[in-house]
Amino acid sequence: MFVRNKPNKSGLVSVQIIDKSSGRYVVRETMGSSEDPLEIAFLVKKGKQRISQLSGQVPLGFDKDRELEFVDAFTNSLDTFYLVGPELLLGKSGIMNYGT
Repeated sequence: MFVRNKPNKSGLVSVQIIDKSSGRYVVRETMGSSEDPLEIAFLVKKGKQRISQLSGQVPLGFDKDRELEFVDAFTNSLDTFYLVGPELLLGKSGIMNYGT
């Protein structure tokens, strides 16, 4: 399911919850319509909240800056690391002779 902004002939924008099942788009709910961008943004947010209620999914909290800080701290704490994937697949002699 997703939220769609559909422009109408009257100039208003309808905010709808759309479900795509069996290759068909089905309007599950219409959250409302407006021509005010702030009202449209509010209706989109309200639609996304309604989708989480309908699907029973819990949104995951994700803070990009916090995750990047964690990755930086982890990689900076490593003294040395080795790439071991190719050796496990090809063996050391396979890497040395590769391409000859």
